[in-house]
Amino acid sequence: SHNKRLLGIKRLRWNLVLFSLSNPEKDNWLNRTLRKQGEPPVIYDANAAQKSAQQLEQLLLTKGCFHSKVTFDTLYIRKRDIAIQYNIKASPRYVISDVSYTSETESIRPILRDALENSLIHPGDYYDQDILSAERDRVAQLLQNSGYFRANKELITFEIDTSYTPGEMSIVMNVRKPEIIKDFKLTTTDLQKYRINNIII
Repeated sequence: SHNKRLLGIKRLRWNLVLFSLSNPEKDNWLNRTLRKQGEPPVIYDANAAQKSAQQLEQLLLTKGCFHSKVTFDTLYIRKRDIAIQYNIKASPRYVISDVSYTSETESIRPILRDALENSLIHPGDYYDQDILSAERDRVAQLLQNSGYFRANKELITFEIDTSYTPGEMSIVMNVRKPEIIKDFKLTTTDLQKYRINNIII
């Protein structure tokens, strides 16, 4: 049960007892206190349990455990009591074997080469989606600081290849060209570098 414990006593379930003593039709001090100190019973929802299992699988996926599986069992303890047991079969985490940066805009490639030297993504590290996201933000900021003001993180994508060595992956970060409308058609164009000529304070 996920309900609170009072003084470590689970059997008596004081929080549930206190809540049940309150009168939902009355809003005086006593009933408000009973509801505040107590806790309503948790209603079992199979769909919510399934969603929690899927969320656990997604978490493992973001950490490089790409072939993990999470299932759950509903255990009936007493007449009105159940427990949910999650069974996690986590696959080994993938390790990054190679990292490279490229761009469809040739002029920013030297900036990307410098960015790669200080990359947050390193060969030998485990795959971690949070690290990739942080690196994408960092590179976008670096390009903007270099005058490419239209370079945003939505233009930065990662290509992941796991087809070579089992348990390893290569990562290619690509900075795509931004889309524009030209002659009433959607097309792409190189990222342009902007310069500030005059600053008046």
